[in-house]
Order: sequence, then C-alpha cells, then structure tokens
Amino acid sequence: MWAGAEPVSRGRGTRGVLTLALLAACASFAVVKNLPDLSGKWKLDHDRSRGPSLRRAATGLDITQRGDEVKFVYYSGGAVTGSESFLADGFERDRYSTRIERAYSKVHWQKDNLIIVTKHVLDAAGYQAYSETDSWLLSEDRQTLTAKLSDQTVLIYEKEPSDPEPVIPPDPLKDLAPFRAVGVITGTGPCHGTSFEGTLQGETIGRGRIVFCGPPAQNWGGKIGSCGTQSGTLTFSKDAGGSSFRMSVIGQFCISESGGTFRGTYEVDKITVAGGFQGRIKGGSGTVEFSNTSNTVLLYGVLLHD
Repeated sequence: MWAGAEPVSRGRGTRGVLTLALLAACASFAVVKNLPDLSGKWKLDHDRSRGPSLRRAATGLDITQRGDEVKFVYYSGGAVTGSESFLADGFERDRYSTRIERAYSKVHWQKDNLIIVTKHVLDAAGYQAYSETDSWLLSEDRQTLTAKLSDQTVLIYEKEPSDPEPVIPPDPLKDLAPFRAVGVITGTGPCHGTSFEGTLQGETIGRGRIVFCGPPAQNWGGKIGSCGTQSGTLTFSKDAGGSSFRMSVIGQFCISESGGTFRGTYEVDKITVAGGFQGRIKGGSGTVEFSNTSNTVLLYGVLLHD
C-alpha cells in the first residue's frame, strides 16, 4: 500500500464504485460471437507463399478450435516442432520466456481475422520492447488459411483432402470459466516496499482476505503523468483451514493528480494452491486493476477449476 493510505469508507459511495466495476466486468462476457472455425489439418503451399519467414515456416498445421480457444500444433517434415494455445478474449498473457527475452500475447477477433499481438520484452525494466502483429484468415470455402506476419511474410495453407470438414475436439474449456472479483483495500500490508491488504469477493472462490506485496514501482515519487513497471504477488486466503493461493502480478503503475493507479495482468501460481482450494483451483490468468484513489481492486479473466 502506498504510504499514508487510510481505510476506505464503507458508505454508499464505495458500494456504487464496486457495483459499477462488477457490471462493467460482466458486460465483457455478454457478447455472443459467430466465429470462423480454423480447425483442421493444413499444408503449406510454398508456391503461393512469400516473405523472409517462409524458409522457417511450419510446413504443416493441426488446428483445433472451440469458440475463442485455438490450439496450433506445428509440423516440419512430418515431425511436430511445437504447439501453442491461445484464448482470443483480448487479455494479455505470457506467451514464452527465454534467458534473454519474455513475450506476452494479446489475442482477439477482428471481424473474421484472428489477430495475435506479441510484445517482446528484452530487459527486466521493460524499456527495451517491441511488438509484432500477425493475422490468420479463413477463406469463405474453408479450404485456404492465410497468415500475414509482421515482417510482410504471407503464408498460404491448404486444407488436407483427408480432413474436408472441421474437427470437433473434446471441449477444452469444460473446466475454464470466466472469472470476476472485486475488493476493497482497507489498509497497509505487512510487507516492505509496495504493500496493501483488504477484502475480496469473487466467483468460485467466495469472500476472503487479500494481501499484495512487491517492490516500489519504478516511478515511485515520480511526477504526475509518469508511469513505471510494478510487479508483485497478490495472495487470496479464506477460512481457518488455510485455503489460499497466490497470483503473480505485473503491469504499469501511473501517477495522476488524484493518486496512483495500477493496471496489469495476473497469473495464478498453481504450486501455491493450499487448503480447501487444493484440487479445485488449477490455474487462471487475466487483468488486475487497483487504485489508491478509490481503494478498490478488480480482477477479470478466466479461472481453471473443478
């Protein structure tokens, strides 16, 4: 928590803020979409494809799709070279990390195009970063899949004759549910650096206590209008049985005339799940926001659970 923060009032104003935040989060899941189905086995057409990435492009794809969940399996020379799964809901998530780089992806549908925006971060502070935007488009006859990459590469994939119709796989989202939670920051937390505690109530997890711990934001004490990277751990716990789990948080802390606000992403740390949540909470990720002006916390995304 930021120094000098006071416990938030439990009056009508706070209830109004929480109600509006929850209604806004719920609205994001109310849209019914008629999406193209990219499912199938696809073979690269070298003659029609072009661009600098053609020589290292996958020669085959196996795609399974269920709504916004799209899984790619990549082949070269008949052998599997990798796989990725995306959830096209517009939330930023970890894509991969190496010794020198960490990548985040944000995926959404733009009309009939599947848009994948990848942010590459080359340093811990996030100052050295760049983004790439790739798109995937299914033809009207569902026999051609076109990928347009950021480096102007165009890859044309033709559907394999042995797979004329979309493959309907087992539902990969049966344990994945939209997740929303709202909370109130009630005071400073027990940790050094940036720390606060409060209460949080969410779908599936119920009502409990939250504690945030992290180092000071990079723009701590900065000027109005400045933003800096903030990271930390948000812990949710409830009841005397020690039911709890942690979420890794990273994003931007920005300073305004009225105070500081944070917007970033959370990722459930599966190995920290304890007590009554063991065997129930299996993962999840999404967006987290909190403010030392309104003393509110809002999480929305997905939660994997039994």
